Amino acid sequence: MVVGSIAGAQDFHYVPDDFATISEAMAGAVSGDFVVVRDGVYAGTGNVDLDPEGKDIVIQSENGPGSCYIDCGGTARAFVLQTDEGSDTVIRGFTIQHGSAEDFGGAIYMLNSSPVIENCMFQNNKAPYGAAVSVVNGEPTISGCQFYNNNAEEFGGAILLANSTGTVSNCHLSWNFARSGAGIFCCWFAQPRLINNLIVWNSAETGGGISAEYMGF
Repeated sequence: MVVGSIAGAQDFHYVPDDFATISEAMAGAVSGDFVVVRDGVYAGTGNVDLDPEGKDIVIQSENGPGSCYIDCGGTARAFVLQTDEGSDTVIRGFTIQHGSAEDFGGAIYMLNSSPVIENCMFQNNKAPYGAAVSVVNGEPTISGCQFYNNNAEEFGGAILLANSTGTVSNCHLSWNFARSGAGIFCCWFAQPRLINNLIVWNSAETGGGISAEYMGF
């Protein structure tokens, strides 16, 4: 069980046992706490557009992405991180699907933030820029994640990094689509570390796997 690896935490807040929604559990947590989400599909108000508001908390499923889904219903993102979150803010073990945004980050949008995203599955998300994950002015760690069938109208079918560094490691990106950079799109001085990723069967007009434009890399 995933939770077994996080013994010694300050406090655990279980959804839906202690709080009905993920948002309520996050609001009740303080830095150092864990929000643990039981198996199931979580959708609608209180389970999408989640904002840690700068707290150093771990938000994770109980048993991994095969058992816990955040379904954005094609109308919202799963997470928005925009309050200088760092590496002590962790999102772990979710399947995030049907996310949508009119600009950046259909599933997760990071602005001036550098959290850890690990062991997540991103599927069927869409946005013009960074259909699954978009990072602007950040240094996140994205590790052990899968990106499948995400669609960007413009750049970054799976991941877009703008003026950002950070690390993308041990990820699998396949069947993602974009006009440029269907797997990963880097721009505006983005210099990420890409380590041991499998990037296959993505499709774009330019840079089916990786594209670096507008001073990317």
